[in-house]
Amino acid sequence: MPRRDGPITELVLRKADATVTRLRPEDVRLWVSEDNYRYQPLDIVPQGTVGVEPSPREVRDYHGNILTPAGAPVRVLRLTGLELRAPFVVLATTFADGTGDFRNTPMALIEARNASGEHIDTVVATHAAAWVQPRDFRTYGLEFDQGYGHLPIVLDAPWRGAEKDPWQPFSGEDEFAGQALLGHGAAGGFIGLAIGKNDYLAAAPCEAYPEVRKLWLSWAEAMLDAGVDGIDLRISAHGCLSDEPEAYGWNPPVLAAYGARFGGEPIDPDKLATVRGDFYSEFVREASVLVRSCGKKFQVHLHAEAFRPHRVFGQQNGVPANIDFQWRHWLKSGWVDSVYLRTSWFEAAEDPLGATTLRSRLNTLLEDPVVIAMIEMANQQQLPVVLNRYIGRAAGLQEYLDDISRIARDERFAGFDVYEFFDLAQSDPEKHRLVEQKDRLGRLTICWKELTQP
Repeated sequence: MPRRDGPITELVLRKADATVTRLRPEDVRLWVSEDNYRYQPLDIVPQGTVGVEPSPREVRDYHGNILTPAGAPVRVLRLTGLELRAPFVVLATTFADGTGDFRNTPMALIEARNASGEHIDTVVATHAAAWVQPRDFRTYGLEFDQGYGHLPIVLDAPWRGAEKDPWQPFSGEDEFAGQALLGHGAAGGFIGLAIGKNDYLAAAPCEAYPEVRKLWLSWAEAMLDAGVDGIDLRISAHGCLSDEPEAYGWNPPVLAAYGARFGGEPIDPDKLATVRGDFYSEFVREASVLVRSCGKKFQVHLHAEAFRPHRVFGQQNGVPANIDFQWRHWLKSGWVDSVYLRTSWFEAAEDPLGATTLRSRLNTLLEDPVVIAMIEMANQQQLPVVLNRYIGRAAGLQEYLDDISRIARDERFAGFDVYEFFDLAQSDPEKHRLVEQKDRLGRLTICWKELTQP
């Protein structure tokens, strides 16, 4: 059972390595909130120690790189003599300039303990968020447990806070414009801590409940009644975001089905994934029957980034963990009329911020063994394949247009999905019209004319 008893009397801050740091306990400042909004500073200067200790676990970042091997020496700050009772806490520093050095993933950087020395369950946040960003804890709230806890930050980096209205629509014209991005950014300067864990994923009902499958099918029925030409199943969703996705999916009907199949043996996560995969495949079959009975087409997303063994966190982000999505079975069973091939990681974050994108290059993607296997099986089943690709984040515009031309000449593909419309045009509430973004619509129109000219 999780331990959530407080108050917090000690905060342990771990660096990814043992190199010397400029950060000292007295450089830390604490802010608190009862409701994750407009944090207030505490009038205390933390005391504690700085030393070197073995890392309690291996630490990998969002992209699967090992930052710290298990047991390796790491620099540790211990802030002691605290009595923090607020449910939301922010640690910032006093540094206004200079180069920070206290770097780690947020998940590995901070640990809370109570007076008995016990670990207190927490979730973390930085200035990153799916929307309304960058976050400023002084004027707004933070986005906890949303999958950004594996993007390394530098705790003692100078940070001035947000310099714009947090509700200003995201225009793409930010410090990371033109690069692959996530969340959007991984700057440091502070870290947020909330007591406890989320018992449920907010918008990810479990497929093992008959009521859930019935609900999903009712949505499909409503779409069919509205006159759609077909229905596509997409597994990835923002409601699945979590720094610890493997903690979810252990629902009572899943465990009951596991026990009926495998007995009372200790639960094997791979076997659990098979049980959940069977439940989900049954839903796919039911959805296919429903859609086709109305004379419509049934399509599925094949998530090449997530439907693979040995995923790194970034490939899993946005897709439920602990489930085997049996895509080969769906195609071989004849349930599918076409395939929508998605190769990009969530929000096109294949590559770290500030780095030249490599994983997101079309050449790289088309040489990936999982992508090759998905295309080959779809072609064997004579299923049209449409490639999905972010226009705002996967590549520069000219490279993106070249990719469209390349796919148009590739007989393995039946189409190309320009994703997503938000990066093509956005609404202007004052003028009641769409405003083109960065001449993308115009350039796409020219590209299309060139491809379709006899």
